[in-house]
Amino acid sequence: MKEIEFRQTVEKIIQSDPRYPVDAYVFVNEVVLHIHRKRERDGVAGEKRNIAGGELLEGFKELALKEFGPLADEVLREWNVRGGVDVGNIVFNLVDFKIFRKAAEESIEDFKRCFDFEEAFHAPFRVEAHVKPSSPVIIA
Repeated sequence: MKEIEFRQTVEKIIQSDPRYPVDAYVFVNEVVLHIHRKRERDGVAGEKRNIAGGELLEGFKELALKEFGPLADEVLREWNVRGGVDVGNIVFNLVDFKIFRKAAEESIEDFKRCFDFEEAFHAPFRVEAHVKPSSPVIIA
C-alpha cells in the first residue's frame, strides 16, 4: 500500500476511533516493516507466518528505543500508547480496515501479556543502571 493510501485509511480509522493519532499508526506500520527486515537478515523472510502479538511488541519496544531513545516513553504517552493493549488496539484497527491481516487464533489478549512499558522505556536510561560502584572516597 502506498504511503498516501495508508494515511488516508488511517484518517478513516481515526474518524471511528480517535484514541490514537496518525503517528502512532505510522509507527506500528514501521514496526511491522522492521520485523520483516529483521526476518530477512536472519534468513527467515520466506516464512509466510503472521507476526504474533508478542513478537510485534518486542519489535515495538526495540524500534521505540532505537528511534526515540530516552524520549520513547514521552512520545508514546503523547500518542496515548501506554501499554500493549494500546498497540493491540492500533493493530486490530488496521486489521479491521484491511491494512493488516490476522490469523484466526490471534486476539487482543495477545497484547495484554507484555512487558511493563514504564520499566522498558525508563530502565535503559537510569544512571544507576550504567554506573559501576567504585571505592568510597574518604575525605580527611
